Amino acid sequence: MFYFALISTVGGLLLMCFERWHPVTLDNVGLLLGVGATATLAQLAMTRAYKVGRKLTAANLSYLTVVFSCLLGALVWGDALTVDSLLAMGLIVVSGMLAGRR
Repeated sequence: MFYFALISTVGGLLLMCFERWHPVTLDNVGLLLGVGATATLAQLAMTRAYKVGRKLTAANLSYLTVVFSCLLGALVWGDALTVDSLLAMGLIVVSGMLAGRR
C-alpha cells in the first residue's frame, strides 16, 4: 500500500508539471475529498482481498474496474464507447470468467 501511494504521488507530481494548475475552491473541495477518501478505501479493501481471499478471484474482479469506469464515464459524462472499447471490455469479462473457472 505504501509503495502504491508513493509511486502514485511522484507520478502525479510529474504529470502536474505538464498541465495548467487549477485552484481548489469550495465548489470542488468536496469532490476532491470524496475521490481521495473512496480511492483510499478501495485500495485498502483490495489489499485486504489479496491477503485473505482467493488471489485469482481478487485479480479477476480488479480488472473489472476498467469496465465499470468506462460504463460510468459513458453514463455520467457522455463518453463515447467505441467498438474497440466494447470489444476490450468483453475480452476482460470473458477472460475473467475463464480464469475464474479454475
